[in-house]
Amino acid sequence: MTAIDAGDGDTGANSLLNFPVLSNATNIFGAPTRVDVDLSSSAVGNYTVEFYWSPTCDASGHGEGPNFAGSRVIVQPGQVQVQLDTLVTAGYFITATARDAQGNTSEFSPCTQVTP
Repeated sequence: MTAIDAGDGDTGANSLLNFPVLSNATNIFGAPTRVDVDLSSSAVGNYTVEFYWSPTCDASGHGEGPNFAGSRVIVQPGQVQVQLDTLVTAGYFITATARDAQGNTSEFSPCTQVTP
């Protein structure tokens, strides 16, 4: 797993695009799941963050969720809260990848457990 570097100014496969960091994944009264996303990148632009869920977290601590939970375009790197397309059961785990406008894709994020 490649470490997140501030500003993401490095080079390599897929431009070593930083993975998103997820936190505060919650369900509120049965509404679709909300999650805080922190994306550190070198430039303002369109980044597509794709979310996945699973009843368990991968042994690595990072995702590969088999179930797609939606995607969101984040225009500016930084911290945002998003609402997913689906309700992910409390106790399950969410993970994500980021893709930039050039098609570079990050590694999977660490798993974040959904709370009620």
